[in-house]
Amino acid sequence: MAGNSGIRKIQSTKGASLAIGLVYFLICATVGSVVLAAAMANISHVKSEKINEGSYLAVMSAGTALKEQLEGAARECSVDHGQQDDPAGESQRAAFKAELLAEAGSEAAGTGTEAALAAALYRVYLNCVEEDNRLYVPQDEEERREKGESLTFTFRLEAGDEGEPTMGPVRADITLTPDYVVMDSGDSQQLQVRIESVFSLEPDEGTQGQYYLRMTANGVVYYVLEETVTEVEGGDGDSEDEEDGEGGDSDSGPEYSYEYASRAVISSDRPVFSGRPPYDGSGVGGGGS
Repeated sequence: MAGNSGIRKIQSTKGASLAIGLVYFLICATVGSVVLAAAMANISHVKSEKINEGSYLAVMSAGTALKEQLEGAARECSVDHGQQDDPAGESQRAAFKAELLAEAGSEAAGTGTEAALAAALYRVYLNCVEEDNRLYVPQDEEERREKGESLTFTFRLEAGDEGEPTMGPVRADITLTPDYVVMDSGDSQQLQVRIESVFSLEPDEGTQGQYYLRMTANGVVYYVLEETVTEVEGGDGDSEDEEDGEGGDSDSGPEYSYEYASRAVISSDRPVFSGRPPYDGSGVGGGGS
C-alpha cells in the first residue's frame, strides 16, 4: 500500500496546469509589450519623417518660387529728363539717378515680389552713390550692410492631398549687400550686389519642427546717363551800329541745349542653394526640433 501511494503522488498533475498557464501568460505578455513598443516607436519615426518631409518640401517650394521671381526681377528701365540750357552739374547728375527708382520698382514688367526685388537692388546702388556722383563701397562688412537693404516675404503654400505631409508658411529673409564696384566713370557705373536669402518654416497649427534653406546669388546694377548736346540756331553773331555806320562781331559765342536720359539694367545670376543658414540657428538643414 505504501508503495502504491508514492507512485500516485509522483503521477499526480493537480496544480501544474495553473503554473504552466501563468508562465505562458508572462511570456506572451512580455513578447506583446516588446512588439507594441516597437510598433509605437516605428509610428513615431514615420510621423517624424512625414514632418521632416513636409518641412523640406515647404522650404524647397518657397526657394524655387523666389528663385524664379529673382530671375524675373531682371529689367531695363529708362527716364527722359528733358532739355535744359545749362550742362548738368554733379549734384544734378546724381539726382537724375534717383528718378529711376520708381521705374525700377514698377510692376509693369512683373509681379509685386519681382518689383520689390528690383527696387531693392536699385536702392542699394543709390545708397552707394556719394555727393560727388561717384560710387563708394566700404571695406568694412558692417558698414557695407548699413548701405544694404533687407526684405521679408512669407510664402503660404496650398495644402496637399489627404495623406500628404502638411506644409506650413515659409518665411524668407533676404539681405542685399553691396559687394564691389565694377565700373565707375560718373555717368557710367556698375555695382555688384550680394544677395543672401534664408528660408525657415514658421510654426503653425498642424506643423512642427524647423527646416532651414539658404540661397545665395549675385545681383548687378548698371547705370548710364546719356547726354546729347545740340547747338541752338540763333543770330549770326554780327551787329551793326546804324548811327556811326560801324559794325562789329558780338562777343557772345554759340548757344547749346543739353538733353539727358538715364538708363539702368538690373539683373542677377543663377541662385545657389545650400542647407545651412548664414548664422548659428537652432535648426540646420534638415534638422527637426
